[in-house]
This record gives sequence, C-alpha cells and structure tokens, in this order.
Amino acid sequence: MALAVSIEHRRAGRKVADSTFEHALSTIRGSESVRPVLVVGKIDMRNEASQAMVTRAGMALIERVPGGGGSELGLWAIEID
Repeated sequence: MALAVSIEHRRAGRKVADSTFEHALSTIRGSESVRPVLVVGKIDMRNEASQAMVTRAGMALIERVPGGGGSELGLWAIEID
C-alpha cells in the first residue's frame, strides 16, 4: 500500500495527511492478518512534515539509506501486534 496527499489538500494543514495515515494504520490493526505486522515507510530526509506525521503516529526512524539523485531516505517502522 502507498499513501500520498495531493498538494491542494496539504493546504488544509496536517489534518488530511494525519487522518489518512491513521485510517490506514487502524485498518491494519482491525484486520485479521498474522501478527505482528511490520509497517515500513521511506521518507526523504528533507521532508520534515512527513517525518513529523509518522512520528506522531508512533513510527520510529530505523535506518538512513541512499536515495536517488544523491538524496537520503529514512526508513521508518512501527510494529502492530
């Protein structure tokens, strides 16, 4: 699954992104998947807004890896029991 928020909705503040992300995590929590589920995401380290959003959702930065064009990506994760 991939999540993104369009530029026009970003102007609404963090409400749209936070609620969309929390809905995705709630869906995973409510599923009957084998546990634990590891949710992992990659975020450009220059994208402070997305890093703040996943931090609010309980994710943790677990590693930094090279991205395309000389950028650096953060690998973020949360384990859902």
